[in-house]
Amino acid sequence: MSSASKRNTAAATATEQVAVAQLAHKKIARLAYSYWEARGCPEGSSQEDWLRAEEELRRRKTAWAALKDKPRRGRVARTSSRTTRTVAAV
Repeated sequence: MSSASKRNTAAATATEQVAVAQLAHKKIARLAYSYWEARGCPEGSSQEDWLRAEEELRRRKTAWAALKDKPRRGRVARTSSRTTRTVAAV
């Protein structure tokens, strides 16, 4: 691999990391804002809401990774939750 290719790959990786960080920041900000709104918009609690949002998103990511890595044992056929009624004509 040439040095120019290595630089381009490194730049692309750094750009992707920044994009992921920005996306994570936006998710945390949205969730923290929703927590703040749910508590009635009190003053002076932004750090508490931010930390709660970070922890919640970290927990969700860990849970998702655990589910994703869990081996599947077979598919379960889904059935409709609707029941069909037969109405007798009188």
